Amino acid sequence: MTHISGVKYDEADQIKITAEIEGLQLPFIHYNNLIKNKQSSGRLKDLADVEYLEKIKKYKQGL
Repeated sequence: MTHISGVKYDEADQIKITAEIEGLQLPFIHYNNLIKNKQSSGRLKDLADVEYLEKIKKYKQGL
């Protein structure tokens, strides 16, 4: 995928998270960009996800 709303690909690519799963290197969107993407969609489910992701972000910052 090279396009999502609210985030430019180059920006997302620079701070992606890579995990190795069964010998494969798989890229994942950073949660800050996931929040931007979900906010820009405006869908109720995505906005609910943003609320939850923000709580996780605050928790991680407090560690």
